[in-house]
Amino acid sequence: MILALLLSCAVPESKDGPAGAEEPVSGPVATGPSLYAIDVPLVTHGGEDIRLDQFRGSPVIVSMFYTECPMACPLLVEAAQGALAEAGNPAVPVLFVSLDPANDTVEAMKKSHDSRGVGEQFTFAAPPADRVREIAALLGIKYRPLPAGGFAHTSVLVLLDGEGRELARAEGNEGRGGLVAALRGG
Repeated sequence: MILALLLSCAVPESKDGPAGAEEPVSGPVATGPSLYAIDVPLVTHGGEDIRLDQFRGSPVIVSMFYTECPMACPLLVEAAQGALAEAGNPAVPVLFVSLDPANDTVEAMKKSHDSRGVGEQFTFAAPPADRVREIAALLGIKYRPLPAGGFAHTSVLVLLDGEGRELARAEGNEGRGGLVAALRGG
């Protein structure tokens, strides 16, 4: 498994010199476009209608998955659980958005959610089928349907700030040090 960890940090330039010359910035600074810039409805594993910006105002971990995934998605859920545990179990919500809304019905998502024992901190949700690619693009998640069914996809956890901009990301089940540090606030 190829491991990559990207931590996006930006230090503003001051009028007196190069970036970071006067005061270092503590902790990650959000960068890039906001996921909340797109208005996408979602249906949760509990049958609730929410919007992508449901978590505005607080950090949230976001990823994409599909319920019938045999290996990568279960490992991704475990990676999110592990990162939260390593960070001291902060009350940061986790949102898994379906890559396969045609098959990820409320019932399928509820069964997957319950079988993983993730609790209320985790929300599994499906967007309209025609909005999946848009969400994936903003999260930097690549995917493609496989001929035999299922999807090949990037396994990534993205920590967003309260305005839906990326603070940190971890790819795969390992290499989550930057994500954990960002969850701890530094």
